[in-house]
Amino acid sequence: MKIKPIVTIALSTSLISEFSIQLGLTAIRADILPVALNIIGMAFILSNHGTKYKIIFASVFFTLAFSAKITAVHGILSVFIWLILTKRTKEALWILLLTFIGYILFFSVLYFGTSGRIISIFSACSSGGADLFSVLKAPILFIKLIIMHDLICLLLLIWAFIIAYKHINSLMNNLIFIFWFLSFITTIAIFGSPGTDYNHLVDVSTASILLIGSIIYHSKSQSKKLFIYFCSILIVSSIIYNVISLRSLLTDENNHVNKRYPKEIVNIFKSDDVLVLSEDPMLPIMANKKPYILDSFMLRFLKALIRKNILL
Repeated sequence: MKIKPIVTIALSTSLISEFSIQLGLTAIRADILPVALNIIGMAFILSNHGTKYKIIFASVFFTLAFSAKITAVHGILSVFIWLILTKRTKEALWILLLTFIGYILFFSVLYFGTSGRIISIFSACSSGGADLFSVLKAPILFIKLIIMHDLICLLLLIWAFIIAYKHINSLMNNLIFIFWFLSFITTIAIFGSPGTDYNHLVDVSTASILLIGSIIYHSKSQSKKLFIYFCSILIVSSIIYNVISLRSLLTDENNHVNKRYPKEIVNIFKSDDVLVLSEDPMLPIMANKKPYILDSFMLRFLKALIRKNILL
């Protein structure tokens, strides 16, 4: 998208103000990576490169997004739907096929790397503990969490909803709008899994900013002076907010680390030459050891094996 620098800066600083983004930038989390990979894939599709190159590179990045987070499928789905709506069926089928091949290669690596155990792991953990009741409650949980913990994301969503409603007739064939809509639906669906937290709001926040920027770029009814004033105020207020909130977040994180991992406990692990299994990578890192992560969802897998009398 060719957007003026002042608009780009305004939208970027607004996005960094969002709590899940700040959390992703300051903590050991991988939520930002799949979003970035999906956006790069869509950028290739919207670029002026040759059709073959666009499809190949986009499918590679969509595969990488999926490998980083298996729920990050809304990038390829958005492009597929958009290509179908714009009557480019052949391109849609090709990118879907290449991305699917990428998924198969990814699963093949997992299969051989785990000696086939990945199938059992997925069958036990793929639902994330979700059932019909929790899925029906997902929209309520989403709204409750976003109001309590992430007002910036709520403001971005409301801004995106309002601006999309005003331009709805021209957005039906807009790739960014489709991506935003699918990101919104996917995020709500993820909240059907118990234990889902606000770090999953990265997708919908980023998609909202992209949609706002896309509509601003295509809108022709802008008062230039008023718009520049608005962007300037947004930039200044976002920078002030970011400095305060990031400082507070880092201070809270440091206090949390000191309380959760007392030096006495860390020193015990430092002194012993043992392998540390931990759900949280911070403990082995503080003990100067190589992190060996034990995913909490693996406990669900072990429970499933015990029920089947496979593991006693």
